[in-house]
Amino acid sequence: MSAISKVSRRAFLKVTAGAGAGLVLGCMIPSNGSANGRSGRAGATFSPNVFLQIGTDGQVTITAPRPECGTGVRTSLVMLVAEELGVDWKSVKVRQAVADSGAYGDQGIGGSRSVASSYQRLRHAGATAALMLRQAAAQQWGVSVEQCRIDSGAVVGGSNGDRLTFGQLAEAASKLPVPDASAVRLKDRSEFKIIGKPTPRIDGAAIADGTGVFGLDVRVPGMLFACIARPVPFGGSASDFDDSDARKVPGVKDVFRFGSGVAVVADSSWAALKACDALKVTWDGGPNASLDTAELTRRFKERVATFPEMPSGSTKVVEATYELPFLAHAPMEPMNCTASVKADSCEVWVPTQVPDAARGNAARASGLSEDRVKVNLTLVGGGFGRRLGAEYVSEAVAISKRIGAPVQLIWTRDDETKHDHYRPMTYHAMKGAVDGAGMPLAYYHQCLVAGGGRRGGGGEGWSGQRTNYEFPNGGFLRAPIESPIPTGAWRSVDATFLCFVGESFLDELAHAGGKDPLQIRLQLMRNQRLKGTLEMAAEKAKWGSPLPKGWGRGVACFSGFGSFCTQIADVEVKPSGHVKVHKVVAVMDCGVVVNPLGVETQVQGATVDAVATLLYSEITIKGGGVEQRSLGDFGWARMKDTPVVEVHTVPSNANPSGVGEPGYPAAGPAIANAIFAATGKRLRSLPIGNPIGSSRA
Repeated sequence: MSAISKVSRRAFLKVTAGAGAGLVLGCMIPSNGSANGRSGRAGATFSPNVFLQIGTDGQVTITAPRPECGTGVRTSLVMLVAEELGVDWKSVKVRQAVADSGAYGDQGIGGSRSVASSYQRLRHAGATAALMLRQAAAQQWGVSVEQCRIDSGAVVGGSNGDRLTFGQLAEAASKLPVPDASAVRLKDRSEFKIIGKPTPRIDGAAIADGTGVFGLDVRVPGMLFACIARPVPFGGSASDFDDSDARKVPGVKDVFRFGSGVAVVADSSWAALKACDALKVTWDGGPNASLDTAELTRRFKERVATFPEMPSGSTKVVEATYELPFLAHAPMEPMNCTASVKADSCEVWVPTQVPDAARGNAARASGLSEDRVKVNLTLVGGGFGRRLGAEYVSEAVAISKRIGAPVQLIWTRDDETKHDHYRPMTYHAMKGAVDGAGMPLAYYHQCLVAGGGRRGGGGEGWSGQRTNYEFPNGGFLRAPIESPIPTGAWRSVDATFLCFVGESFLDELAHAGGKDPLQIRLQLMRNQRLKGTLEMAAEKAKWGSPLPKGWGRGVACFSGFGSFCTQIADVEVKPSGHVKVHKVVAVMDCGVVVNPLGVETQVQGATVDAVATLLYSEITIKGGGVEQRSLGDFGWARMKDTPVVEVHTVPSNANPSGVGEPGYPAAGPAIANAIFAATGKRLRSLPIGNPIGSSRA
C-alpha cells in the first residue's frame, strides 16, 4: 500500500476556496515522518502546509513552508510538481511562506529530510491538479477524460485536437471535487522528463545578480543597526564600561548594557561596528575563566571506563584513543535579524532553520502573543545546524523594543566564531582484537562528549554495537564530561565524530590482521545497499591499481539519514609532510535522485568540509572562552586544498532520502586512511595540520 493511500483524502489534498482566481490545492507534507501532520494523532485536523496554485494567467506557484538554506531544496520541490503537472519546471515559481506553524506545520529544516518528506505528496499534488485540468477540458469539449492529455502547460484533445492552456482551465478546474486517490496515476520512472535531470537552482540567477534577499540584505524604512560587545569566557559578563569614545562615532544613537554585554545602536552598520570597537569594557570572567582545552582533555581521560575482556582466540589486541575538537559552523552569512516592534505588533526578517522557534523567541522578547508576530523568512547564507538556534532573534527584538525603531542586529565574524553552538569536543577510547586468521573478533568503542552534546550523555554502561559491520563481540559506551561550552547540531550531528573514529579504527583492525581495508568491509558489512556503494566506489576509484610513490588510497563508509555513502580518497603526502588530497570518489545511494546536480554539489561541499576539518579546523579553549576569532585562525580549507570530487549515484527505486549531511562523515576517515596507506602514520588527533604535525596551514 502506498504512503498516499494510507492517509484519508481529507488529510492530504483539498481545493482551497477564497484564495483568488484559479486552482489552489492544499497539500499536507507530514512533519517528522507523521502522516497526519504536526501532532501525529489519527484524525488530526487537516491544515495544508504546501499550496499549489495555478492562476488564470497560467502561472504555477508553490508556497514552500520551509526556508532555503543553500541546499537547493526549493528547486527539487518545484521539479516534483512540474514533473507530474506536465509543465516546464522553469515556469513554476516558489513563494516563501512566513513562519506560522499553525498554518504550515513543522517548518524547520535539518536532518536532510525536506525532499524525502515531500517526494510522494508533491508529486501527487501535481498529478491531481493535472487530472482536474483534464477533467475541466473534457467537460468543456464534451469528451472523455481519456481523450485529453497534458502537453507543456496545456490540455490537448477533444474531437478536433483542441488546446486549452492551464490558465484558461484553472477557474473551471477549481470548481471540481478533488479526485479520489485511486483515480490519480503517478508517472513511472521511465516516463520522467524532469526528475533525474541535472537542473540548476531555480533561484540561482537571483543569488548571482544580487536580487535574492538574504538576512543582511533586508532594508526597512527608518531602520537602525546594532551590534553587541560580548564577553569571551562562557558565563562572563560586563562589570563596567566606558562608552565615551563610542558615542563620539558619527551616527551612534545609543549605547547600553545588554544581557552579559554592551549594545551599540547607530544609523549605519559601519558606525555601529566602529563604536563597538571603541568601547572600553571591564569584563568579569565568571566561573569558567580558568578553563582551557587541556583541562577538558584531563576530564576526558579520567572518565574512561574499563573495557570488557577480549574473547578467547584473540591473537592481536589493538587499543587506541582518538581526540576530536570543538568545531564552529562558519556559515558564509553570520547571524543576523531585523526586527520592528510596535505597541501591538512585531515583524521580523530572519535567516533561520527553525521558523517556529524564531517566532516564539520574538513573541517572548516583545511581550506579545504569537498571533501578533510576523516572521518573514529570507534566504539563508548557510546553516549546517547553527541556525537551529534562534537567540539572535530575541536579541534583535529586545533592542528594537527598547529603541522604538526597526533594528538590524549584526553578528560579526568574531561573534560567530566565539559564540557558536559548537560541534562538541570528543574523546574516544577504542579496543578490539583479531583472530589467527586476521578476522576481527571484538570491537569496543567508548565515546566521551563534552557537555553530553545535543543527544545527551547516553545510558549507563555498555550498549549494543553501533557500526555498519558485524563483529562477534563488541559494544558502545557514551558518557558526558562536564563542560560549559555550548554545543549543538553540526553537519551530520554525531556522525561527524562517530564515523571518523569507527572507520579509522576498523582500518587499524584490518592492518593488524593483514587484511585489505576494502575487502574486510565487504566481508563484515550488514547492509546490502551500503555494500552496493562500496562495490561501485571500488570500481570507479580503481581500488588496487598502483599509485605514485608517496601516495595512498583510503576508503570509508557511512549510512544515515536514510542514505548510504562510500568515499575513496587518493592522497599524496610530500617528503615535507604536506598533504594534497588529489581525488575523492563518492558513491551515494539516496533513493530516487530528484536533481543529480543538487546531489553532486552537496556531496562536493561536504567533502571539502571534511578536508578542512581533517587538516586545519578546530576551536580551542583558553581563559574560559574560544581562542579563535575568524575563518583564518579557525582554519578553513582554501581553493588550493580542494580535491577533484567525483560523485556517482546508485540507481534506485526507493523514495529519496537525505543528501546534505550523508556526504560528510565518510570523507574524513577515507582521507585519513589514505594518509596511513602513504605514510604508515595513524591520525588519532584532529586536526592534523598541513604539513602533518603543524598547527596551521
